Amino acid sequence: MKRNVKVVIIDFEDPDKKTQTRKVFFSTDCSMSAKEVINIYRSRFQIEFLFREAKQFTGLCHCQARDTRALDFAFNLSLAAINVAKAFCRHYNLNFSIADLKLLMHNAMMIERFLSMFGNFPNLHKNQGLKNTILKISCFTDSKPPLSNIYKVKFLTDYC
Repeated sequence: MKRNVKVVIIDFEDPDKKTQTRKVFFSTDCSMSAKEVINIYRSRFQIEFLFREAKQFTGLCHCQARDTRALDFAFNLSLAAINVAKAFCRHYNLNFSIADLKLLMHNAMMIERFLSMFGNFPNLHKNQGLKNTILKISCFTDSKPPLSNIYKVKFLTDYC
């Protein structure tokens, strides 16, 4: 590369698998400490994950507007939706991915719609157990995290 490069090597041990993993980080700024290099990489990957999730789940690349104000609005709305979803999960201690949360919200909206079309009142207290049971069955298998924290939430469609 014909330049000085700072190399930071971190070894991780996984006690479950009894394996050792090594990660190597590079920086062209040799004045940075190893901790600063790792923090910058961590921040960079968080930003990349944010954009990946916005592209996959909130339509970051689907806006067809040509006006710069409309594009700014669409981009900001997409990124804000990801941040709100993450804040929602953090607030209710839910260990869900954005895909899981999107599926959960979609299913909650569909349950609400079905109940209202059948003439039942979806917000009645007696229907809450039914809705939570259907959500639990429709969204998650045994490999997913339990929905025990969702029962604390009034009902997810209130947030849609």
